[in-house]
Amino acid sequence: MTAIKEFLVTGILGGIALGSSSDEVLAKWGNPKDVSVSRKPAIWRYGPIEISFDLGPSCRTPGPVAFMGIYFQNITVQMLRDAGFREWLPTAKTTYRNVKEFLDIEAISYSERTELNFGSQRALFVQSQVDILFRASSTDLFLDSMQLTRH
Repeated sequence: MTAIKEFLVTGILGGIALGSSSDEVLAKWGNPKDVSVSRKPAIWRYGPIEISFDLGPSCRTPGPVAFMGIYFQNITVQMLRDAGFREWLPTAKTTYRNVKEFLDIEAISYSERTELNFGSQRALFVQSQVDILFRASSTDLFLDSMQLTRH
């Protein structure tokens, strides 16, 4: 499917970008493993990945992709491999420092996203406009998710 680096650099996740159609998602990734049934717009889940759509013109079918997220809670390296990831494979045990080291090595520019820092959450913002969210524990900040939404 994709590399996390590609998502962080370009905002493209497995050939899907904000604005892609539901037909494009189906053609690239197949049927989702889970679909929200009570939520409009729809949320499609592919393992650790969630895709959300704007409402389509008829309000019965999904419109263009409006959100893409990779969630790291309760996932393993094998789950990421099963979802098609092949390069850097972070998990919920990946720390804030680990992520910053990866970004520095790969020369991916980033900054603190202070407006998303609250309580036990911290955030970084990378060049593709992906937000990288971390949750605090008693010992460190750990990777929670990577999210891209239409701003």
